[in-house]
Amino acid sequence: MGSGHVRRKYKLDNLINIVDYNKYSIDGPVEQVMPLAPLDAKFRDFGWWVKEIDGHNLTEIVDTLDLANNLYGDGKPKCIIAHTVKGHGIPLWESTHMHHGKGKGIDMAVTEGREIYG
Repeated sequence: MGSGHVRRKYKLDNLINIVDYNKYSIDGPVEQVMPLAPLDAKFRDFGWWVKEIDGHNLTEIVDTLDLANNLYGDGKPKCIIAHTVKGHGIPLWESTHMHHGKGKGIDMAVTEGREIYG
């Protein structure tokens, strides 16, 4: 966010920032480690256009990118906050930070994913 105000000052309205907001950091839940809420307000305070979406919904992602692209010329950088579930699709890994930054266990995740998704 440190340079967020610079982007607005220079009217970088062709910039689209996508935040993968899974609410976890390598050290644990973001709200326990370094609270960010309300994240949308932080970007708006710096003059960004902000849209929150379901980061697992491909149609919504594409539609929002199209919308943001069509706003070119408004003088505002764009921020899409994609709400996601960490480890989505791998039950053992969902909504936990324990696998973050670790390679160990990837074989197990791939095996589990294949069992779920074929």
